[in-house]
Amino acid sequence: MIFFVLASSMIFGEVNNSNVTNAFGRNFSYTSTFIFYFIILSSFIATIYIAYINKIIKLNKRIIIFIFIGIITITYMGLVVFLTDYSHLFINNTNKITNLDKIKSLMDVSLSVFMAFILMHEVPRFKEKDLAIRIFCYMFIIFSLVMIIYSLNTEFHKYVTIIKHPTFFTKYEYGIQNGLQCLSFFKYGNVYGHVLFLLSLVILLLSISYNCRYIFLFNIIVGIFIIFSGSRSSFLGFVILLISYGINYLIYLYRKNKVIFYIIIILLIFLFFLITIDAFYFKNITIKEAIIKSDESKEIIHYSILDLAKKCFNYMKSRLTIFDNARNNFILTDYIFGIGYNINDLYCRTFDTSFFNYHNGYIEVFTSGGIYLCVLYLFLLGYIIYNNFKINKNKSTYKNYLLIILAPYLVYQLSEAFPFLFNVFGGGIMAILLIMVPFNQVIDEDKISNIRNLFIKVR
Repeated sequence: MIFFVLASSMIFGEVNNSNVTNAFGRNFSYTSTFIFYFIILSSFIATIYIAYINKIIKLNKRIIIFIFIGIITITYMGLVVFLTDYSHLFINNTNKITNLDKIKSLMDVSLSVFMAFILMHEVPRFKEKDLAIRIFCYMFIIFSLVMIIYSLNTEFHKYVTIIKHPTFFTKYEYGIQNGLQCLSFFKYGNVYGHVLFLLSLVILLLSISYNCRYIFLFNIIVGIFIIFSGSRSSFLGFVILLISYGINYLIYLYRKNKVIFYIIIILLIFLFFLITIDAFYFKNITIKEAIIKSDESKEIIHYSILDLAKKCFNYMKSRLTIFDNARNNFILTDYIFGIGYNINDLYCRTFDTSFFNYHNGYIEVFTSGGIYLCVLYLFLLGYIIYNNFKINKNKSTYKNYLLIILAPYLVYQLSEAFPFLFNVFGGGIMAILLIMVPFNQVIDEDKISNIRNLFIKVR
């Protein structure tokens, strides 16, 4: 029931955020917005109430502090959207912010707060915590398998074409529309890649849950499909995940078998030396890419390792130009208080509808709620890390999990806007991945009712 409510909340947020492009369905009307919101809100409250009467959760100092911060956050974000004069941002009359837009913004913020409460204070209280983690992983893997099978069944010719004419590091001038990105059942290939990147993190979580490193090897297959999606951000995040996991495995080897550890380190240093020499002098190691131009002519380009590094840096830097364009109309209060959750994305799309958002998670947080929300996010991230080492101090496997996943998440947010706990698909899944393990609490037998009573006991 809890995962169903969380999924419903994320879908609601995606549809709310789909204005202009309809990338995740058509927008809700006034009536449907309120109906769906109150159904989801009531479901959140019901799960919390059932957990409370079954003594799964109880009112304590932590929950009181959370409620206090949650009320302040909802109030603050509400004041931002309802008191901000948007006339200097939305100059064109066709892009005016409506009262429904402001209401949707506040709705999504409130659902994000409930999502945080469920993940931080309810889910961690179950004794069957590992089972909950695995159920989540299986659900996401099944969804991803359906997505991949659908893609192979409906656009197999695209896979063949991409293999024949690889173009990953430089986008086609017109290729996105004409079929050289695999989309699955999404409107954009990048979304396909984002889900695949999240799948790689879910597989990591599953391998940690079972304490079986071989499960992580399935990510090799996931990485191949990420390439076909054409999402450079997802591919970069995936590479960082492999590096992060590799470092963790080397630390494990150092403790278990120092001889093999030193052999691998020597080989890696030797390999790094060869690649560095080649990158700066010989440039024999290259990646071939076929660039299809607007006149349908094809140009073959060979990228050296150094060229790829430069393109990666320029790619990350180019994401900042979106905010550079957006802040031309910002005034001082916009920097201090932000311009509102979701409202910031609506504004971003006024100067280019291809910019679904700021493509930077940190800027997304900053433009949503200004200094307050940035400080809150830093506090939450620090709190998660603190709990991870405090609660899992005797469980090195789970403790290492957060260390592995943090690097790809933080790098990924440099080019995509999926801050954890934002009420969208990416933000919700990242919240589950970042919070469920660090808050792996277990209550004594005499302090908790049997989990089976959760859906039976009624007072």
